[in-house]
Amino acid sequence: MANETTAGLIKQYHQLQLKAQAAQLGGQKDEALLQQLQKLGEVLLLNPDASAFLMSEFRLNQMVGDVYKILAQAIDVDLGMLEEA
Repeated sequence: MANETTAGLIKQYHQLQLKAQAAQLGGQKDEALLQQLQKLGEVLLLNPDASAFLMSEFRLNQMVGDVYKILAQAIDVDLGMLEEA
């Protein structure tokens, strides 16, 4: 995040992700938005620092999800509504 340009692109990528998720939850499919998200993701993957950051972020999210599942199992709570389709 030391590089302002890379940090700005990652922030823009996250904003596009949120918009795409909101559209999906609303039952809409915005092809232009998805295409823009994909292109920006490709650009970020070409940058080693951005790519490493996004992969680390992805792994962290996976770990947090696993912790939630383990906790839910321990207290016998159904988190099926949080599962992705």
